[in-house]
Amino acid sequence: MGKAPVDLDKLHTQLHALSRGALLDLLEKAIDLLPKSRLSQLIVGTLDLDKLRPDPPGAGRLLDLVLEFHQASLRREYYEDFNVNSKNYREVSRGTQTWIAECNRILSRLVQAAPTGAAGEVREGFEKIFELLRLIDEGNDQVVFFADEGGSWQVGVEWDKVIPAWLRTLAPTATAEEFTQQAVRIIDEFQEYRREQHLKEALKLADPAQKKALKEVSSR
Repeated sequence: MGKAPVDLDKLHTQLHALSRGALLDLLEKAIDLLPKSRLSQLIVGTLDLDKLRPDPPGAGRLLDLVLEFHQASLRREYYEDFNVNSKNYREVSRGTQTWIAECNRILSRLVQAAPTGAAGEVREGFEKIFELLRLIDEGNDQVVFFADEGGSWQVGVEWDKVIPAWLRTLAPTATAEEFTQQAVRIIDEFQEYRREQHLKEALKLADPAQKKALKEVSSR
């Protein structure tokens, strides 16, 4: 399916009809597919290449990026509303679209860091993002604006990747009681309908004491 030929004229027509959010998602996929050696060709003349040079080794931690995003979100720097009516209630503001893209980008980096990074820092990074998603689910417009009924489900988090990666950082940094409470809480909050599958993953990663505590809770 992915190798089927595509008519460029039809592609251009459909691209112009897409929303900004859909275009951002498509651009993210294109960047992932494009060889790094060709990225400069894609953005030259549109973005400032000098501002996109890689940082030197050791310059800044992933956790610093998460904390900066977390604080900016709480300061409502991404919050952008508009007058809602019966025609535009499904639209998403530029600020909200930008927040969603940045949130998923950071989560992707945390997932990549989970197997080899400092477990405590990566775990903290995940949980800072979970805190923001929780605020969105509370519906208090503290982080971003949704014209219609808002919720973290609109962010499009890849929970099947995020939860196992987070559990991998939780296991070595939590007591048996904390591991059980946190695992059950996050799973039930964000993907309760896949509770059984995620709990199986948690059991694989748990130490003996954590396994025992988790089995006792999950069997109730």
